[in-house]
Amino acid sequence: MPIVLFRLKDSYTESDFISWKSQVEALVGVIPGLRYVDIGNPLASTAFRAKGFDLALVAILERPEDAPIYAEHPKHVKIVEELRPKLFDEVVVFDLQVSERI
Repeated sequence: MPIVLFRLKDSYTESDFISWKSQVEALVGVIPGLRYVDIGNPLASTAFRAKGFDLALVAILERPEDAPIYAEHPKHVKIVEELRPKLFDEVVVFDLQVSERI
């Protein structure tokens, strides 16, 4: 399960968020193994723990082996290459294997 943290550029707008989120959500059903993706802000009550990161993305994959497929898929790479320099000052990616209870 990829977990991605984003620190936004000062120029980032709500319109940027809506466009980016819809592009990422459209990858579900296109990239093999990608079951679900969600993007959001930290909870207001615990945002102080976010170390300055503004948004997080969580992707649910079928299997751990799907992580590189997701990361290297041309449609994902296109979004990253086009939007990362425009929208984000810093991005941290952490791939995590979770138990089957989810």
